[in-house]
Amino acid sequence: MIPQDEINKQFYKFMVEEPQGSRDNFMRNLKYSGYRILDKIGADESILDIGCGKNLFKSYRSNVLGIDPVYDEADIKIAFQDFETTEKFDVILCLGSLHFGELEDIVFLTGKLTSMIKPGGKVFWRCAASSEAWFQYAWTKQVHHDLAEQFGYSIVELEDDYVGDGENKRSLRIYAQWVKDL
Repeated sequence: MIPQDEINKQFYKFMVEEPQGSRDNFMRNLKYSGYRILDKIGADESILDIGCGKNLFKSYRSNVLGIDPVYDEADIKIAFQDFETTEKFDVILCLGSLHFGELEDIVFLTGKLTSMIKPGGKVFWRCAASSEAWFQYAWTKQVHHDLAEQFGYSIVELEDDYVGDGENKRSLRIYAQWVKDL
């Protein structure tokens, strides 16, 4: 497994500091994920946002627990690998957060998040569909199917996600919604 501190260091070398509001704009304009996910989450459902970044969902739902290893806006500043809780959540968000490392890292982290979801709970994913850097895992729809089956989920949605009008797609990602089997 790649150590989290190495991933964090490489992530910030790779990423360019975003102008104020650009992440919010990105979240508003994604075809399937981003803020559109809020329509699929009940107002009283408990939410764990893994890799919450600037904790943008907190503005829309008070019952969000945002964790992130770097951003001060997180409710808890911690890497998911180090996060421990006995709480079970109705919803877990993995929006661009669990696509770092190798497949063994992804399998480990998927097992870990599975221990934190309630039966019938929902996991929303937005994953890199191509590897833009050595530390970023390139997800495929087949990987979603394989991991969902391995960890006892049903896939409700599995789509190419992007910003744009369909003709001019940018920032291609894979969006998925999994539901934990009862």
